[in-house]
Amino acid sequence: MSDGEQLFFGPMRWHKAIAAAQLDAYEKSVMRSLIDWIKWPRKGEVFDPTPELWPSVQSIADSAGLRSRKGTQLVLKRLRKKGLIEFVDKRTGGRSEHGKPNTSRIRLNFDRLDEIKREQATRSQVRTGFCQV
Repeated sequence: MSDGEQLFFGPMRWHKAIAAAQLDAYEKSVMRSLIDWIKWPRKGEVFDPTPELWPSVQSIADSAGLRSRKGTQLVLKRLRKKGLIEFVDKRTGGRSEHGKPNTSRIRLNFDRLDEIKREQATRSQVRTGFCQV
């Protein structure tokens, strides 16, 4: 993987994609927060376009600047409906048998984010009349 490709897959690319996507402020904030949880590949490693992470809802709320867990859960549900995230190995709250909090793994779907960007660009071209036929 060249240095250019590494930058292509880096977190800044996805922060820019989120900024350009038609998401509300809360959705953008939560998506940025989730991106910050990703273990990004080092030079020579392969990037996984569907990374899985498992921050708690409270951790997501705190890093996204949201006040409540319930509000954060609602935003996560909207992102799931838009296809940007998927809940994997869903667990209910409470504590595990080892005393650690139960959290669900979240899988991010960067391909879907790219699709949303392309759809927006197509709609913009059609509206402005710059669509090539």
